[in-house]
Amino acid sequence: MDYLYALQCLREKSPEFINIFFLLISELMLKGGIMISAIIFWCFSKKEGSRILLTFSATYSANQLVKNLACIYRPWILDSRLYAYAPAADSATGFSFPSGHTVTAASVFGGIAVSPSLQKRRRLLVIISSLLIFLTAFSRNWLGAHTAKDVIAASVLGCIGVCCAAFAARWLEQNPHKDTLVVAVAVALSVLILVFLRFKPYSIRLSADGTPLVNLYDMVTDCFSACGLACGAFIGWWIERHFIKFNDSSEKKVRLVRAVIGVAVDFAVYASFGKIFSFAGEHASHLIKYFTIMICTFVVCPLIFRLFERD
Repeated sequence: MDYLYALQCLREKSPEFINIFFLLISELMLKGGIMISAIIFWCFSKKEGSRILLTFSATYSANQLVKNLACIYRPWILDSRLYAYAPAADSATGFSFPSGHTVTAASVFGGIAVSPSLQKRRRLLVIISSLLIFLTAFSRNWLGAHTAKDVIAASVLGCIGVCCAAFAARWLEQNPHKDTLVVAVAVALSVLILVFLRFKPYSIRLSADGTPLVNLYDMVTDCFSACGLACGAFIGWWIERHFIKFNDSSEKKVRLVRAVIGVAVDFAVYASFGKIFSFAGEHASHLIKYFTIMICTFVVCPLIFRLFERD
């Protein structure tokens, strides 16, 4: 906590553009990292892009499991000296350990760094990816949203996810007919994790006046997002693999069109589905929104590509 307090004192004395820089790094690595993975999938390498997206979705679910088992509160709850940079507090949802932003950066950019199809630029990618992971982790400390322990654990978890994904990819290449089993297991585990975390008992600390220090409903909202991401990613990957089967393209014009269409479709879902399904409550709307984003990424966009790229 002394480390965070020291950073907080620096943050208070720093020019505002430094705080904005770290805020942008933090948020862009969360949302931009997923989009970068999707663009790799659509435009450069379907195989590597799908591996990175599946790695992220599975690792993010694992991160939520650890978060809601450890139930470690945010730094400002544990130490009254601390407070988060105000614009960053909005994205600091759920429990604190491990960091969701950092595990996203580690699983996405770690997956990019070890991508076999990008061997020619391996050294440069490793340097850039490592820098982005470090900046994301440090930004969460600088903004006061996470402790050093939170981001270190998230970085380790992300690396474990990348290693497990590489092993699973090799196994699946040798056993391609078992992809249905992989999807069934992944979806079942995601749903079981969600049900377990939703209904398990939580011990919530109370303030001096007897009110809860955190809202338990908010603490499990990200678990629904994680389940939607994982189920949508694995189901969408299976549908594309068996029924759509779009091809990689080396044409720059085709890649550009795909990127524009894909980002537009996913952004439209991200911006609208939370509001459209708000009547169902925040939990259900998050699950539906992120499930649909992954289905659009793996199914809808590739289907559009195939329809409009016919000779």
